[in-house]
Amino acid sequence: MRVKKLLLVLALMGGALPAGCVQDVRFNPSGCDVQVRGRWLVDGQDPNAETCQNIALVELAIINDPETQFWSAPEFTLRCDAESDSNAVVIDGAAYLDTEIVTRNRCGGTGEILEDPQPPAPPGVYKSRWRATTDLKFVVDCTPIVETPISEIDGRMVLDLGTIDFQTRDGGVLCPGP
Repeated sequence: MRVKKLLLVLALMGGALPAGCVQDVRFNPSGCDVQVRGRWLVDGQDPNAETCQNIALVELAIINDPETQFWSAPEFTLRCDAESDSNAVVIDGAAYLDTEIVTRNRCGGTGEILEDPQPPAPPGVYKSRWRATTDLKFVVDCTPIVETPISEIDGRMVLDLGTIDFQTRDGGVLCPGP
């Protein structure tokens, strides 16, 4: 009985003791100032169940300087075929990421999720990379890390990533860096 009481007292003391000072230093450029948009193809064609083949997901990662960490919001991970994804936009068979149109209740429902880049990146420039993966996150294809400036379009700040063309590859690829 004494052992049980001793264990109970030690457990209560352990819960009452301060755990120390822990600082979360993960790269997380969340905010509400910039709309992110882009389009993807698969082997030069609009993505659908047939053209996607072994690509299940496409994912955009925002990368810090000096390219040691990456950050990918849930809004940036999309089904390849786009039609079955609530974060993607399909227009005439073309698949788009547009966080202003497709939201998960961030920033008052606007879906805009970036703020000024983390130093030492130049103001208004983000580094990013796209990846295409299987359902198990096996990388099928990835783009090089690119720097994209934020532009003012129709009075809005927009990070326009243009069009990327994923290639289906049987053996997959290594995606270097973050």
